Amino acid sequence: MLLNYLMLFFFCIYGSTRDSIENKKESRVDVTYLYILLPYIKRFNGYCALCVRDCTFGQTIADRNQLIRCKLYCKRRPICPFSCSVILVNNGSGTIAVERAEVRHPRGVKIPRPIRAPVRDSIKKQFANGSSVFLVHQDNLQARSVDERPANNYDRSGKSRNVIRKIKSEGIKQSLLGEDVDEGLYNLHKKYEAEVNIHGKLKGAIQNISKYPCQIIVYTESSIRLFDQLIRLKNCVLS
Repeated sequence: MLLNYLMLFFFCIYGSTRDSIENKKESRVDVTYLYILLPYIKRFNGYCALCVRDCTFGQTIADRNQLIRCKLYCKRRPICPFSCSVILVNNGSGTIAVERAEVRHPRGVKIPRPIRAPVRDSIKKQFANGSSVFLVHQDNLQARSVDERPANNYDRSGKSRNVIRKIKSEGIKQSLLGEDVDEGLYNLHKKYEAEVNIHGKLKGAIQNISKYPCQIIVYTESSIRLFDQLIRLKNCVLS
């Protein structure tokens, strides 16, 4: 099963074009393979917040084709000297070579690994389903293993709620204001249409969007009623 996941990830990485990689600006570091490997690595070291260094794909050495070769280190280095190398070959066999086995974490210091995709995307989906920053943060704190808690490992939740709050802001920005200006304005229109004056005759606020010339004309039911009253007055000048 592990080999199937990694083979799929490997072909997705090398089968995509250079243009698609350049267009994906949001995810600068793709560590999907790390989250596939972590459940197996955690059996040997469930304490450290492991980060990747010197990762290579598809390297051929002698008569073996290596699918992945990477070095892992603790986020709290140099205080925690733990480091190891993970090698996975195409036949499904893997090797974890521990270079320094000592684990040393300072007391009272939170040690989180940066939260990246796919975990980051999973948290955004929770917010899209109506969850709050407090609930997501508490759920991730409770999900820590019995090894992570005494080691001050906060990989799942980050150092504070501000990390989760930032992920929520990213999700809102992506859902409302896309990279395409037209798409962003359309989503903004739909948002106000569902929130502003939903029971009135004129639903929503943005009624007209023009790109050439670039302008947004905003009407609400109240403004139209006011305009109607003003034009009925004598000696009223509208500008």
